[in-house]
Amino acid sequence: MPQDNAPDPSRTPLAEWIVAGLGLLIVAGAILLMLQEAISGDRSPPDVRLEVETISTIRNGYLVQFRATNEGGKTAADVAIEGTHTAGDEEEKSEATLDFLPPHSTRRGGLFFRRNPEGAGLELRAGGYREP
Repeated sequence: MPQDNAPDPSRTPLAEWIVAGLGLLIVAGAILLMLQEAISGDRSPPDVRLEVETISTIRNGYLVQFRATNEGGKTAADVAIEGTHTAGDEEEKSEATLDFLPPHSTRRGGLFFRRNPEGAGLELRAGGYREP
């Protein structure tokens, strides 16, 4: 003989409905954010800003560690970073490549020099990129 106060096994508990509702809200919100970005997102070209973080003495010279930030709205791939150190009439160049620099993100790298590049005469610039 079934009891009157026993839960009906065919009914879904309230807690499951609440969790399902929260899951639906999260998925719908994520879809809306992706649609908004696709429709009105930043479509500006890559805009690479470079900053020197540290200059260290190493066994075979000097290491200039830099931070590259893509302030544009599109991804840049194979970003060529060029460093030039000028001291008097002598000029020394070093290059590095960042594989992938997404929009509004930061990557770090380093350039090697034989002479101390500290002080004036050190210039960093992004030399080029390709679209992924």
